[in-house]
Amino acid sequence: MAGAFSASNTDTTDNGDIEIDSVSHREYNITVMLPFMLDEGDNPSKKASAYTNFYKGFIMAANEMSNECPEGSTVKIVAIDTEGRIAKVDSLIHAGILGEADVVVAPDDSRQLALLAEASSKDGFYIFNIFNVQDGSHNTCPQMMQANIDHSRMYEKAMDAIGVGRTECAGHNIVGRLFACRWVCGD
Repeated sequence: MAGAFSASNTDTTDNGDIEIDSVSHREYNITVMLPFMLDEGDNPSKKASAYTNFYKGFIMAANEMSNECPEGSTVKIVAIDTEGRIAKVDSLIHAGILGEADVVVAPDDSRQLALLAEASSKDGFYIFNIFNVQDGSHNTCPQMMQANIDHSRMYEKAMDAIGVGRTECAGHNIVGRLFACRWVCGD
């Protein structure tokens, strides 16, 4: 099952920090499931090119960060072309391809995310949703990590950050106008 480094022989310092004497080392498996559309050959769509470029950047970042892993730990990255088809994702799940995954970087299709969410509850892997901002699976699936939050939550967090309460702005259309609303409200 998915997991993080497990600490043993932990102790708490006087200021409450936890000291870790040893960390168990292991292999971390990341599966990148995206519609690379490899069957498109030399003329991939703009979307397929974007996913391929994301993957190239992901690999570059992993290589750059490889020195940060504790000695003896490894990260294994597997890329799978979903071909943009829900049937492909379903067949991969049922074939047990994700059984070793700790984290799955998920495609943007809501139906595919739903299938992965269901499978993650059984198989224990985490899902990293980077591409579907509007999907709300992270609200109901504890294994779902949402990289981008939807606009309504972003605005709510922004209002909290700048100190504008929602009741102060009840009469104003604040979507996209947070700072203007602050000025109108007199804060």
